[in-house]
Amino acid sequence: IPDAGFDYERDLAPVTMVAEANMLLVAHPSLGVGNVRELIAYATAKPNAVSAAISPIGTPNHLGVELLAQKAKLDLTFVPYPGIGPAMPDLLAGRTHIAISATSSMLPHVQSGALKALAVTRPVRAPIMPDVPTVAESGIPGFDVNAWICLMTTGGTPAPVIARLNAEVRKAMATEEVRASFARQGLEASTMSPEQLGAYIKSESDKWADVLKN
Repeated sequence: IPDAGFDYERDLAPVTMVAEANMLLVAHPSLGVGNVRELIAYATAKPNAVSAAISPIGTPNHLGVELLAQKAKLDLTFVPYPGIGPAMPDLLAGRTHIAISATSSMLPHVQSGALKALAVTRPVRAPIMPDVPTVAESGIPGFDVNAWICLMTTGGTPAPVIARLNAEVRKAMATEEVRASFARQGLEASTMSPEQLGAYIKSESDKWADVLKN
């Protein structure tokens, strides 16, 4: 994000990952595609005919579609929204055709038949939707888009304080009550050491910087 007003490496210190979420690639039934391969074939034959709701720019919802377009060499029409909520009326009405968003937000519309689930975006299938394939197994190897939530603190916080925070969060995340609560929301409880989280954030930053440059 240009001119964000802070430097995350300097001003923030990683504590632990908290949760990860599979995201879902969906299509409006009027598009007439039932899987990723059919979507690619349709969008390849009709450049810019497929519109993608992105919400908002710079989030996994947007970056996931951008990665899909780049890897499959598709010309899509991007339609930006300030959030997935404002995007839903157009998507449900078929005024836009596809979107990538958190499984939890899309699942009710898939279950009602208003949207078609094409694939989940992480390398493994989502336990909440075991019959829906991944994008990677649908013809785009290496495709991995992960929505995640982490805990950060102020940069310069003493290491013993960060270690204590990490330990307490890990303790809470290990309880069945917390894990079950996350699962009901389509989230997978996940923890990391501060060092692991720092390395992960760096790898994600580098990955998406490359996507945005292309």
